[in-house]
Amino acid sequence: MTAFKIVITIMALALLAASITAFTELSKGSILITKSAQNTEPQLIGGKEDIDKGEILIKSGRPKDCTPLHFSPVALPHIALVSVPGSGNTWVRHLIQQATGIYTGSIYNETKLDQEIFPNDPKNNSVIVTKRHTRWSEKNGITKAILLVRTPFDAIVAAFNRIDTKNKTETAPKKRFLSKDWERFVSLRSSYWLYHGVTWLAFPFGPIHIVRYEELKVNLKDELRKICIFLGHPVSEKTLDCVVQNAEGAYKRKRTITDRSIFPPKIQKRLEADQIYFDYIAKGYNVLYRADTFE
Repeated sequence: MTAFKIVITIMALALLAASITAFTELSKGSILITKSAQNTEPQLIGGKEDIDKGEILIKSGRPKDCTPLHFSPVALPHIALVSVPGSGNTWVRHLIQQATGIYTGSIYNETKLDQEIFPNDPKNNSVIVTKRHTRWSEKNGITKAILLVRTPFDAIVAAFNRIDTKNKTETAPKKRFLSKDWERFVSLRSSYWLYHGVTWLAFPFGPIHIVRYEELKVNLKDELRKICIFLGHPVSEKTLDCVVQNAEGAYKRKRTITDRSIFPPKIQKRLEADQIYFDYIAKGYNVLYRADTFE
């Protein structure tokens, strides 16, 4: 492990300690969200994070496939698609499937997703990437990872929308963002965003490709091309053009502009600082490890 990654690991451990402290304080005599949605709330420090129990099954119109979807007939390396909840992981899975024609997987039992689009087959070596929100471990067998990063304000709101409505495409009523549930939720999630990103940049077993959700939205074709190259599965310009035309997928929530005033002032300032801090570390990582990758 290089000195750079050792420093990042130490930082991640310090952030973990802060996250556990926040989680302990918030857990005393309270729940993280309404009782009706309690079983759907991810555990951020260990455990399964994206349990879909209680969520509504959505079968919107199946999108057109740019490439026939299939499981790989040969064993593929274990590549993780990692993000904090609410970052657009399901959407990026759709994009990767459309570009490569190979199904993606998930470590979670996401039975409420359309099984024709995301079969969630347990054959890990037959999928091109595997979704996860947890940190890495030596036991995972992960060879490299795509780190999907979305601004923490949008990611936290998106995660709250999903858990509060039990639906990947609906938006919680405005009054819910004035509730104690929201206050507790945002306090916990805000302590996790930076820790998650820094932890993955310290991944010692292979390269990390950082994908910015916002950049993917405005520059989809170029960013997806880079993703496919990183996966070892470059695709044609014709296929990329098709994916751009078919980018929305079946699980798209109506886009709204996040009003940062719904975040407590102290948390808002901390998240803004965390973004600057993460950007600085990510820039250093790319300079040291990824500078020549796409030249």
